[in-house]
Amino acid sequence: TKDVTAAKIEVGDIIQIEANQRVPADVVFLRTTDKSGSCFIRTDQLDGETDWKLRRAVHCTQRLSSPGDLCRATGWCHVEAPRQDIDEFTGKFVLTRAPSPAPPAPPLASFGADGDCGCESRLEAGELDGDRQTEGEKKNCEEEQLMVSTHGGRTTRDGEQPIVEGLTLDNVLWANTVVASGSVLGLAIYTGKETRATMNASQATMKVGQFDLEVNLMSKVLFGILALLAFVLVALRRLEGIWPIYFLRFVLLLSSIIPVSLQVNLVMAKTLYSIFIMRDRRMKDTVGPPTQPVLSSRVPLFRDFPLVSPRSSFSSFPSSLSVASLSAASFFACSFELSCPSLSPSAASQVVRTSTLPEELGRIDFLFSDKTGTLTRNEMHFKRLHIGRAMFAEEGLTELRVFLESYFLRSHPVSPANADQPSWRDRERARTGERERGRELGGRRGEVVHAAVEAIRALSLCHNVTPVKDEDSQITFQAASPDEVALVTFARDIGVKLVHRDEHCIRLEARRIPLEKKINSSKSHRTHRSMQRSAFYVPGGAALEYSVLTTFPFSSETKRMGIILREASSQKIFFLVKGAEAVMIPRLQPKGSHWLQEECDNFARQGLRTIVLAQKELSEAEYDLFATRYAAARAAMTDRHSKCRREIERLEEDLRLLGLTGVEDKLQNDVPATLEALRHAGVKVWMLTGDKVETATCIAVSAGLKARQHSLTILSSQSIRTPSQTQEALERFAMGPSESVLVVDGRVLGAALQHFPHYFVRVAAQAPAVVCCRCSPTQKADVVRFVKKFTGRRACAVGDGGNDVSMIQAADVGIGIVGKEGRQASLAADFSITQFSHLRRLLLWHGRNAYQRSAKLAQFVIHRGLIIAFIQVIFSAIFYFIPLAIFQGWLQVGYATYYTMAPVFSLVLDEELPEDVVFMFPELYQTLKNGRVLSVKTFFGWVWKSIYQAAVVMMGAVALFENSFTNVVSITFTALILAELLNVASEIQTWHPLMIASEICTVVIYIFSMFILRSYFDITFIMTLTFWAKVTAVTLVSWVPIQIFKAVKKTLQPPQHAKLASP
Repeated sequence: TKDVTAAKIEVGDIIQIEANQRVPADVVFLRTTDKSGSCFIRTDQLDGETDWKLRRAVHCTQRLSSPGDLCRATGWCHVEAPRQDIDEFTGKFVLTRAPSPAPPAPPLASFGADGDCGCESRLEAGELDGDRQTEGEKKNCEEEQLMVSTHGGRTTRDGEQPIVEGLTLDNVLWANTVVASGSVLGLAIYTGKETRATMNASQATMKVGQFDLEVNLMSKVLFGILALLAFVLVALRRLEGIWPIYFLRFVLLLSSIIPVSLQVNLVMAKTLYSIFIMRDRRMKDTVGPPTQPVLSSRVPLFRDFPLVSPRSSFSSFPSSLSVASLSAASFFACSFELSCPSLSPSAASQVVRTSTLPEELGRIDFLFSDKTGTLTRNEMHFKRLHIGRAMFAEEGLTELRVFLESYFLRSHPVSPANADQPSWRDRERARTGERERGRELGGRRGEVVHAAVEAIRALSLCHNVTPVKDEDSQITFQAASPDEVALVTFARDIGVKLVHRDEHCIRLEARRIPLEKKINSSKSHRTHRSMQRSAFYVPGGAALEYSVLTTFPFSSETKRMGIILREASSQKIFFLVKGAEAVMIPRLQPKGSHWLQEECDNFARQGLRTIVLAQKELSEAEYDLFATRYAAARAAMTDRHSKCRREIERLEEDLRLLGLTGVEDKLQNDVPATLEALRHAGVKVWMLTGDKVETATCIAVSAGLKARQHSLTILSSQSIRTPSQTQEALERFAMGPSESVLVVDGRVLGAALQHFPHYFVRVAAQAPAVVCCRCSPTQKADVVRFVKKFTGRRACAVGDGGNDVSMIQAADVGIGIVGKEGRQASLAADFSITQFSHLRRLLLWHGRNAYQRSAKLAQFVIHRGLIIAFIQVIFSAIFYFIPLAIFQGWLQVGYATYYTMAPVFSLVLDEELPEDVVFMFPELYQTLKNGRVLSVKTFFGWVWKSIYQAAVVMMGAVALFENSFTNVVSITFTALILAELLNVASEIQTWHPLMIASEICTVVIYIFSMFILRSYFDITFIMTLTFWAKVTAVTLVSWVPIQIFKAVKKTLQPPQHAKLASP
């Protein structure tokens, strides 16, 4: 072996990946140190799901005696062409020569748990699209002395049959996932830009805010006004002389119309807004980081990966793939450290990464949010268990715990260490008989005990959870679904603990728990270690062992899972099933299940995820008959899947209901309040998640995304299979009630975006909220782009995982949440926060203030240039249109700098309304989205205001002419400065000490400069009362009428905030 950097990995290399290390390329899972031949991976940075997923090694390579045998073996791997889909994979693996002794060959077609065939049969039929075979590949085949058989397989020259296995998603580890358990050997099949993670990532683009675009448009209009005024002045001279020269002179004289300093002021203002956001103490992390890191160690950014076999004898088709084209920058973007231990509130506070977009926070129309880690905490909590005769909530489980203890531990507890002794089975049979007699004599209490025990036993057995021992020999639960971990954890917390699980056996321990010990069943599996250290279980208990006969895994198609078990003590065979109520109710016995639908509705109204438990006891004859039929169905060469499903559904008939569970995905703090405030603010929230429809719907209910008056309309691929059906469903939704939340799964969404995106966006935009399920990262970004394109509205995207980066970059404003799943989204976002609830303050307060302040600042800067330009126009018109500047030298320079800059810029400290009013009435946010603060109407309003004030100042000065041009300049300029200060003061809503200081300092500086600039001011004249009387008169005439007009307008048409602020 040798160590190489991730960038040097090539297709065909065999890579060794240790636990808690990120997978650097797409690899076929060949071998693991775990005896079960499987490992868990974390995919949170790929699809946003935090639950660990199980992957299985290729059977023939896992059976090799040592990793060295893997290097000495030869074979080839045929995979599909690179594509974006992370949920499907098709390929085949052929082991042509293995070291002696060779492992037993599996059948040519590998079967799934429900009878699905591997891809080998499809390969033989030539249905693997996009495959490529190059000359180099043919050469590899010749060097291995292989030839194509008539069956489409391959054999060696000596006639030995090769081992052929179909590859599915379970045999592949995508790049950017993390190996969570064991040490893995994988064959690199895609590298660089052709990995799934990179193909689902989008390139970052420079974002320009709508506010900046509007300011740029106004600058263009001002340039047109400048050219028009210069041409009019030249035309009024009757185009005498060399008129183009006069035109250019007037352009220079009126150049103050172009707001050259506007961008400088806005950049400074945006920087100040960013500082306000980052220093906001109310947006600090109040929850704190998790007490335990998600992983026990950090994932290095750039490390050397051991190459067990560089360019091994396993050739990966197609060999023409680009090799390791990940640049350092792109690898950094997708490989930031995973664990976030010891984050202090100050270290995990909000960060502004793009300081040019604060104003956009005040004009958001659509908010696109991820679910896992964004709305939720990634923590599943058990809430309810209903068994028909009784219901148990998490608040009071003492009685349920007593039931279990009386059932399992009634006589002489057995330690697990004695479970293998012969006398243990005798005692178990004796206790079984005693329990049966107790049920006969115990009356109603005995029935409740028996029903509760059966439900808890089903929770402990019917799942795909695997207990895993960590470095401290402590057991943690891992599974593909956090729901199952929550239910198994709940069973453990009340006394029935899962201690062992493999393909053939499940072992439980029934433990006695002290009555005074408070049950905390809501803790996740991550806190299991701390619970055991506190001596949660006491010594003594019964060991319960079950043989696994057949397993039917959960699928989105069936919405249920099942398992057939044989109890070791009684040799009874049980068939346990759990799933969604929609598919379970038709399969239940009518007797004893009448209460189920009503309780499911009650649980759903509480935002709980419901799972129905059922059981069927099988005799030996019944099981043998099923096993025979199921084996024949799995061996069928045609229509295998439907035949297997038919046999399973026949077994699922006449199930006996055991109970109903309710699990809650814990929301972050104040999520419902935040979503409600955003809804009242006119922001439409779309939840884009990679989770299934049922889970997303429950979160939408519990988070308040679906209000009480709203209904749900679900467009699922289970009922909609073609684009035409999708369009018909959208038409029905458009004609239905307007208060209906639209729920769309990934396949329906993909069809809509591909065939009629404009119609989909137009219909979905009318819904109060939209939930898109099973979304890939690319689909999330496409939804954001299409909504922006077809609605013309501003979009904001918020997420916390690597799968949200594309969506964040596609939005007008991207917000990343620093959470338990790394900081990739935070680093790619424009703004980084620590909780979803911070969005309320970020948008309604900081966004509002930034937009209003910048709008006011921009219009004042434009007004400042217009008024002096119009004074110049009137002056030139009075003096026969001569191109002579009225203000020259230091007066012209100081007007836009030390005379007016501080008061005008102090407007960035203004607050139109107090915080409590803004948060009490989020509807005020809607007035900002319409752009009324900075619009064509307000722009020309300031233009007319500039014309009026310029005319009064200039004409007033001429009327009070004192036989000296210097006196005209003195009166005009002084009145102009004072009018600007009064204009600023009249626009301020909330006075800040710095505002008062800027006004006073400007007056002091101006008076001081009058004594210094003797060439512009007549000291004798300005020291007289006549001068100040004339200046005051001119200033008041230019300012007071405007204020009277504003007061009358405000009285007749009061703004919305004035109505709310009034007592």
